[in-house]
Amino acid sequence: MPQVVAGRSARDDRRGAVEYPGGWQATNRQRTVTTMADVDDPDDNSPGTDGVRLPGGAPLLHLLSLLGDAGYESAAAAAVHAAVGPGQLGLFAERAAGRVPLPPLHAAGPDTGATTIAREILAAAALPASTPARWQPVSNTGSSPNSVSAAPDIIGVPSHAVIGSGTAGFVPGSSDCACPVENADGRVSALALDPSDPAHLLAGTGDGEIRESHDRGDTWTARPGRVPAPAVGALAFDPRSPRTVYCGTGEGDHRWFLGTGLLASTDGGATWTTRCVEPFLGQGFFALAVDPASSLRLYAATTGGLSTSSDGGATWTARRTVRTWTVALGAGEVLAASADGLWRSTDSGTTFLATPLPGAPTPFIRLAVAVAPADPAVAYAWGAGAPYDADGAPTAYLWRRTGAVWTAEQVPPGVDTTQAPYSWLLTVAPDDPGRIYAGSIGLHRGDRGPSGWTWRALTGSPADTPVPGAHHTLATDPTTPDTLYLGGDSGLHRSPDRGITWHHCHGPKNTEFGAPACHPVEPDPTPGRTEADTRTHRAAHTAHQPVADDRTAHSGSRRHPIDDAHTADRTYPIRNSDGTATNAEYDLYPADDDHGGHPSDNNNTAIGPARNESNHRPAGDENHHGPAPSTPRIHSADNRGAAWPWRPPLRATGHTLAIGGGALHISRDDGDHWDRLPVPGPGCVTGLAVPDPHRVLAGLRDGRVLHTAWVNQRWLPLRPTRVPRAGAAVADIAVHAADDARIWVVHGTAGDGTVFRSEDGGSTWKDRSGALPRLPLTAITLDPADPERAWVAGWLGVWTTADGGDTWAPLAAGLPHAHVLALHLHVPTRRLCARLRGRGRWEVAVDG
Repeated sequence: MPQVVAGRSARDDRRGAVEYPGGWQATNRQRTVTTMADVDDPDDNSPGTDGVRLPGGAPLLHLLSLLGDAGYESAAAAAVHAAVGPGQLGLFAERAAGRVPLPPLHAAGPDTGATTIAREILAAAALPASTPARWQPVSNTGSSPNSVSAAPDIIGVPSHAVIGSGTAGFVPGSSDCACPVENADGRVSALALDPSDPAHLLAGTGDGEIRESHDRGDTWTARPGRVPAPAVGALAFDPRSPRTVYCGTGEGDHRWFLGTGLLASTDGGATWTTRCVEPFLGQGFFALAVDPASSLRLYAATTGGLSTSSDGGATWTARRTVRTWTVALGAGEVLAASADGLWRSTDSGTTFLATPLPGAPTPFIRLAVAVAPADPAVAYAWGAGAPYDADGAPTAYLWRRTGAVWTAEQVPPGVDTTQAPYSWLLTVAPDDPGRIYAGSIGLHRGDRGPSGWTWRALTGSPADTPVPGAHHTLATDPTTPDTLYLGGDSGLHRSPDRGITWHHCHGPKNTEFGAPACHPVEPDPTPGRTEADTRTHRAAHTAHQPVADDRTAHSGSRRHPIDDAHTADRTYPIRNSDGTATNAEYDLYPADDDHGGHPSDNNNTAIGPARNESNHRPAGDENHHGPAPSTPRIHSADNRGAAWPWRPPLRATGHTLAIGGGALHISRDDGDHWDRLPVPGPGCVTGLAVPDPHRVLAGLRDGRVLHTAWVNQRWLPLRPTRVPRAGAAVADIAVHAADDARIWVVHGTAGDGTVFRSEDGGSTWKDRSGALPRLPLTAITLDPADPERAWVAGWLGVWTTADGGDTWAPLAAGLPHAHVLALHLHVPTRRLCARLRGRGRWEVAVDG
């Protein structure tokens, strides 16, 4: 029987074991914390929020928050059923209640939501741009927009200093180090090595970018431009003709619903075209394989099952309709790892027969299979499934085949399976059938000898370039087997010694922004908060100083004085050196010993809010204790009965800051003191506007728009306006600078009516959505010089109107097909700034 890692205490006792020949040896290294419950309020004793974990982990919560706000219930239900095992749905629902919008979980039903999203994205991408003005990526490397050197600067980010990071799992990993920046690449979801040139490497991201390197990852070139690939799940070279490469869109591990089909390249990955759309529309790819015996025969493992093609990917035949994670080609056989077990074909994938694995669970939460290149008679299966421990984490399983017999093997001690549905990999060394790499949140190397297995946890070295979880893909160089490439939430790493030491590859080189900010005066509008495994950056300009700094997040220091409804992305404001506030949302996790910080290695305590440069932690000083946080702790009790937003919105004007969530918190002195305004009835603030220091507007997940004002030295209770669109989450609010009665609201819920405008302060509203795509919107910005001009951003691109919303046109020239998180018009330069998820920062001149 496989060795079972059951029970939370067992995993905690073994966490951080570095090397264990046939067993394990504990060290004082702490487990990297990447699950939602690890950031829960220890004083909160409500069900599911008392420090226990959530089945599926933080990635599932993030995904459900995204889909729930967007109104895609069927896609959300499908995500839960794929990630949470049978019998665990009740536990998941109990612990997730109050955190995210939960879809009906009694049955997944047809996943119509994913197909709807994909069709809308294709339709929107096909529309011509409204203006010849072209977007340009913002870069300080001095290189062209599509050429990136190995310099530490990042496309999409100006000169910067590192502020902090976290490993909140979605979405997107993290790392900590002082400048120059190394790990700010977003989530690498796919890798492919050219079989004819070991220096030629392709990397794909969960946010729809393909990057190409010809020097083993030292420098990169951006691909594929305007090809509609908002998420990449798999890449594969044709071994017989390596100039041909295939790309499966839709990231199976997470954003599968963005799948728009299969792409193909005939020049080694330099340019791409769509090879087919059906049957993969709305599906996500886990793996692609090209038959070494026939360049026309392809195999695709997707969220929709297993399909084969005999014409180079133009048409496909479904062979299995059960979610399939990996497909491995051996000598005259095809092995497929699916939710219902391991399957084998000996007729080039035409028919598959079940292959029993001793002691296997039914179904699997995750399963991977790999054939040993040096001996195809040897194969491995690495899976996770029942039984589940008290936290809902599945048991890990490992099997080995020699000849025709599969036997259960010892699993890596201390392996963390919490996020198995999100991060899972298996690779066999090209020169040794007894050496494997098994990945989950961490990466383990196993060497099988006469006396059993010797396992080593590959945690990365040196200490300033760690390899945090979670991991999605690993490639080995067949010509130099010591060389490994590891892709995951922290970007792409290369190891020259089979995982003992690691070097970050500086690519795919685009910061995975979570939320931006725009300085209203300075010409470099740069502050922004990056996604989970990237790091937060600010401008090096003296106008910007951080209120908080934390470079120990990867080791679990995640307590924050603003703990709004257990949100994984804690929010901190930025304060400028002149005392004014700047709009920003920061992914920072300062800790102190009183709020559950986890000491780890030399990172004992995270710094508190820094009010000036003298309080800023010196580079490399991991033990510096900053001043105690002065921002009041916002307890999760604010969000009882209402699911919290994954990122509580923060807006600021002058010295007034406002933070959303289960209640509205406002400060009039740059965050030194706060007032709490409860939301009338159950509700959650998802959108904010602070048109002036004395007025705040708050949009709720249920569609309500509330407002308050500073009168007689106090904030008035929140009062409602009319509801623009009931039941639709408010994503952003904007008030025109010249007319405070003209209010715009955009909704993050798909469907009719995503843009509304009021001319009378909210007493009446008019739908101004026009012919906009039926996709969720994320942001709106207005032109202070023209009351009829506005720009909106959403799940695909930027749109503009010059007639108050009567008509809209895509502002698309030069902009990648990607999820745009936020927009800001930089008035002094008349340039529109867009932050793209995983694709950096882009700008365009709005006046031509």
